[in-house]
Amino acid sequence: MTDTKSIVHVLGLQSKYGGNIISALRKLAHELAKKGVKVSFVFPKAASDKNWCKKLEDEFDVYFITAKQFSLKTINELREIFARVKPSIIHTHHDYLDIPATLAAPK
Repeated sequence: MTDTKSIVHVLGLQSKYGGNIISALRKLAHELAKKGVKVSFVFPKAASDKNWCKKLEDEFDVYFITAKQFSLKTINELREIFARVKPSIIHTHHDYLDIPATLAAPK
């Protein structure tokens, strides 16, 4: 077991612009990094080609999933990410992915 704290943000964001949420989460992630907390992000695969997402990938671990609300594939993809990252906290944004993230979360 590791003492390193980590947070995974799961977002349904795939728009052309990251908007204020991405700039706020980037700022938060930098502040948390100063305190030794590792921050990762999960987005739908459709976000992977967006400029804001590419910039975020330059700074943090970013993962992509098949973002379907009631899909076993989405749940399994999240389980694999959570097994790799071992998050202390899983924070979902945009309630679309609340159910898959909850089902995939380690107990």
